[in-house]
Amino acid sequence: MKSNKPWIGIDLDDTLADSMETQLRVLRRVENRDIKKSDIVSIDIPSEFERLQLNLDVAKEVYKSIWERNTTIRPLDAYTVETMGMISSEFSIIILTSSIASEEQIKEWCQRNKIFYDHIVKLLSNEKLEFAKESKICTFVDDHPKFKVVSNMGKNLILIRQPWNRDIKDDPENVHLRVADSWQGVRKLLRL
Repeated sequence: MKSNKPWIGIDLDDTLADSMETQLRVLRRVENRDIKKSDIVSIDIPSEFERLQLNLDVAKEVYKSIWERNTTIRPLDAYTVETMGMISSEFSIIILTSSIASEEQIKEWCQRNKIFYDHIVKLLSNEKLEFAKESKICTFVDDHPKFKVVSNMGKNLILIRQPWNRDIKDDPENVHLRVADSWQGVRKLLRL
């Protein structure tokens, strides 16, 4: 992957795409329960859904179906599309994901939502972090708390605030880790 611009790796689910909120919206109807994104306190979704007494098989099918009919998934917030446009003028963008969505579904979603990118790299969850550690990508935007390890390696990480990473804060000791509450915050941190 050659480019004259620096590379940035950006996660898909719950970083670019608000897939968890869409999944929960369907689960609220199916399970007839008032479950909110803020109720999820860990990224270990199977254990979280078990803790919340949600049927994991139903939840997996819902997750799969929302990506199959990805028209219901919205960008994470009102600043996502505009910020991604600004990022694309300064960086070459790799959507780095372990999403259940197929590459074709991701492309469709990005095109429909006017999300610019250069490449999509789909990996298993454990492979994604290893790829990030070993790649020449120096900046990442993600929501997963374990991605904090790349900032400890001197790579820049902007962590999009989600309920499951609420304990992670900006660390004055680690200039490579910053937390953004929205894509407007990402834009400010990238000085766009």
